Formats: sequence, C-alpha cells, structure tokens
Amino acid sequence: MPFSLPLQKCRLWETNFQVFKAMPSLPQPYVAVLEKQTGPEYHIECGSQYDENMAMLRVTLKGEGVFRLGEKIYALPAGKAYFIPDRLPGASYYYPSHASGPWIFVWFGFKGECVRPLVEELNRRYGYVFDLPLDSAVVRYLESMGSMQGTMQVLSTTEGAKIVMEVLAGL
Repeated sequence: MPFSLPLQKCRLWETNFQVFKAMPSLPQPYVAVLEKQTGPEYHIECGSQYDENMAMLRVTLKGEGVFRLGEKIYALPAGKAYFIPDRLPGASYYYPSHASGPWIFVWFGFKGECVRPLVEELNRRYGYVFDLPLDSAVVRYLESMGSMQGTMQVLSTTEGAKIVMEVLAGL
C-alpha cells in the first residue's frame, strides 16, 4: 500500500540539515522529524526506491506502530525504537489496524557511503528493534531538534558527523 498522506498534515515539526563539503567517509544528518500518524493508510515499504546509503532511527513517543522484517513483526509501543537502512527489502513500518490512538514518533535520518555498513554491523550485533527509554539522553536530544523546526541547518563535515555519532552513542 503506497504512502499518500500530505506530509504537512502528519509532520508536527521537521528540521533539515545540509553538510557543507561533505566527506563520503563520514555520516551526515539530513532530517529530524516529529510525526503523528492516526490511521492504517500509513504503511511504508523499505524497498529499492530508497537510497542504499541512507538510514533512520525511529522512536515511538506515544501510541503504537509496527515494524515488520520478513515474517517477523515487532510492536513499537512508547519507548521502543528501530534502526534500519532506508533500503531494506522485506521491511515495512506502519500504523496497526487495531490501534485506537495516534502513533507519535520522532525519527532521525542520516546518510553517507559509510552508513549502510555501519547500520548493518549494528543490526547484526544488537538487532533492529530495542528499548529506548523516553527520558534517555538520545530521545531528549532528538526532541530538542524541534527547536530548529522549519529551518535548514548548514553544518561543517565534522559538525554533521558529530550529530550522527552523538545519536548513535546514545543507543
């Protein structure tokens, strides 16, 4: 089922990043978003339409979502997170048909030639889905990015890599 909702209706805030003179060997952030989904029409397939050098971390703040990888289905209540490359055939995430309230989550996207091997190694070691307490430093850090909503944050190569590594270090 394709995603067709207008972004402005589901994104509560969005902060974009641009890295000046990016180095392919370093990760760089491209977006942080607080999103609210309220219906089963929200269903995203993580297939070949996405760049293989991009990844995302998604953390449920309220409600419940679902992450599916192959035949394995993971519930994503508040305090659960998943971390995946954007191009992951057989994976999807969606608002479950049994849910009764909004699914509110913050997500952070980053990119670079180094990203796919980095994410794959972390997934092999720790899995795709994990607990991430809502009062953790990384969740607070991601939520704080909302203070820059509606802006394009222009960063140096090392500033961009630092933001990504601070998020990863908090996992």
